[in-house]
Amino acid sequence: MKLNCLIIDNEPASGKFIEFYVRHSGDLNLVNSCEDLTQAEMINERNQIDLMFLNVDLPGHNGLEVLSGNKMKSMVILVTAQDNLAVQAFEYDVVDYLLKPFSYPRFQKAVERAKKQYGMNGRKSSDCTLLIKSAAFWFRVHFADIIYIAAEGDYMQIVTREKKYHTYGTMNEMFNRLPENHFSRVHRSYIVNNSYVSQVNENHLVVGSISIPIGVSYRKQILSTAQVS
Repeated sequence: MKLNCLIIDNEPASGKFIEFYVRHSGDLNLVNSCEDLTQAEMINERNQIDLMFLNVDLPGHNGLEVLSGNKMKSMVILVTAQDNLAVQAFEYDVVDYLLKPFSYPRFQKAVERAKKQYGMNGRKSSDCTLLIKSAAFWFRVHFADIIYIAAEGDYMQIVTREKKYHTYGTMNEMFNRLPENHFSRVHRSYIVNNSYVSQVNENHLVVGSISIPIGVSYRKQILSTAQVS
């Protein structure tokens, strides 16, 4: 599963530099990039953020002060040109401390530390929620309640045990936000919750009371992990 990350850096060149690294990492999904904490808090309210790349020197704030009241509860990798804050930074349990300028291997080493910490924290994806916007309102949907997700043009239909939601976005973006050990991409237009799959054959699977086609490019993987009927 990729970590959803947010870049908070008021220096445009630095922010673009980190963004370039993030997009080239197979372990990260860039949710957004912003220049101040007000924007960051708004983005966090609408998305599940696992990891923040935080510049210490933000307008009107010191990154270390931010950490003492980290409302977002995300893992943090500090990014700074100051070489005298490392000891103080780690008192706030940051994942890593990247000193500008840094190389891609050094960046990826920090990401590996974040992945390890994410696993050690025992974060149970099935206990988490998905924040989506549907019909001009925001909803938190428990992963465990989602039965399947279907593409509908530029939108998606999220079918849960209680109701259906329509939200804007792509299937790739949605799949990256879901816990991979609980959900499977079975077709270019369908994602299913593995817990609700009751039958599988070479062409279809049954989720709840719905028969869903298995895409040719997904068939081998699906059949290798399921009992074929």
